[in-house]
Amino acid sequence: MSEAAHDYPSSDGITVAELDTEDRLVSAFYHDFREGRLSIPSLPDVVVRISKALRDPDVDVATVAKLLQSDPALSGRIVQIANSPLYRGARQIERVQDAVSRLGLNATRNLVTSVVLKQTFQSKSPLIGRWMRAIWAQSTKVAAISAVLGRITPGMASDETMLAGLLHRIGSIPILTYAEKYPELVENPPRLNRLLEAMQPEVGAMVLQRWKFSPEIVTTARECSRWRRDPSPDADYCDVVMIAQLHSFVGTKRIAQLPPMDSVPAFQKLALGLLGPDLSLQVLKDAHHEIEEVQRLLAG
Repeated sequence: MSEAAHDYPSSDGITVAELDTEDRLVSAFYHDFREGRLSIPSLPDVVVRISKALRDPDVDVATVAKLLQSDPALSGRIVQIANSPLYRGARQIERVQDAVSRLGLNATRNLVTSVVLKQTFQSKSPLIGRWMRAIWAQSTKVAAISAVLGRITPGMASDETMLAGLLHRIGSIPILTYAEKYPELVENPPRLNRLLEAMQPEVGAMVLQRWKFSPEIVTTARECSRWRRDPSPDADYCDVVMIAQLHSFVGTKRIAQLPPMDSVPAFQKLALGLLGPDLSLQVLKDAHHEIEEVQRLLAG
């Protein structure tokens, strides 16, 4: 099913009936969006509560730790992340308050968001559920690579780049939910994938704006597949996620449909650009245990 989620290229030669189905879905989708009737997932409650707490300039580590302790499973995951290769210190941490202290308040919020996002990729429809699980799996891989790239790229924070990577396909959720009404799309993976590729950047940006994410993360969802994108000489989150996507497809059929890594402007802006594509692949191969650990923590 993973191929259905991201390995089909857009194709020519589709029938008038196929175009009509897609046009009807696009038209209905945007009409309901304009009328405020679109089903957009809500941020999990714990993320909302922590974000609200962090708006208080006097909030401290103990307060955020107490919020996390109301969810023992989540607390355990945050402690695991604090002890992971991305953040590991001189000693093993066992208490959630110590984990928050090591990670920092903003990073804790970003990591909590990353950990609980999986629950938004769910559907009562078995077919749509398989699509969402495949997209979630790919998103965790991109997020894990983004975290490592963020760690080795000057000026980046790995928790931010990881979150940007995890959210880069969030626009697929409302689209797939809406597509349940159109069995002729759900049962034809190439057509549904083409529709996702066309619509999810703008829909993802819309969802993230509704969730009040930073402009940088909104831009990442909207532009991370614009391979020739080059708005500034300085690297941003979108550049990191773009290169993480290319790395995630190495060894798959999809990579043959994408531009060479060293031809993408984003690649030259990252630290990997100084190494060239072969050595940059080696850097990520050397970090594969770290990438696998981060992906495992995100996958739940």
